[in-house]
Amino acid sequence: MWGLPGGHAESGESMLGCARRELRADTEHDASDLRFLCSFDDTDEYGAAYLVTFFWYKYDGIQPLAFHEGQALAFFTRSAAENYPIPAYLFDVWDGGFAVGTITTTTETHP
Repeated sequence: MWGLPGGHAESGESMLGCARRELRADTEHDASDLRFLCSFDDTDEYGAAYLVTFFWYKYDGIQPLAFHEGQALAFFTRSAAENYPIPAYLFDVWDGGFAVGTITTTTETHP
């Protein structure tokens, strides 16, 4: 099953701090500009509730990525993703990331 880098927050750790730490631990990538994307409630196999939180970041293409967890690390296109075993909710998360990642902000100045 393909997924995203991630893990559990430590006691007292913010979700943003957790996301940065887990991304660095899983890939050695330092994403200083992570931005909140979405969150939802889920339950584990024992029925315990927990919050799943996602952040987004445009990969800079410069920092090398290492592989420390799972069986492989790969980039693939959204259209190709449907050929991989991926949790269904990740398609909505991925599409949401594309939506906010393509929004541009302009600043107008008035005399």
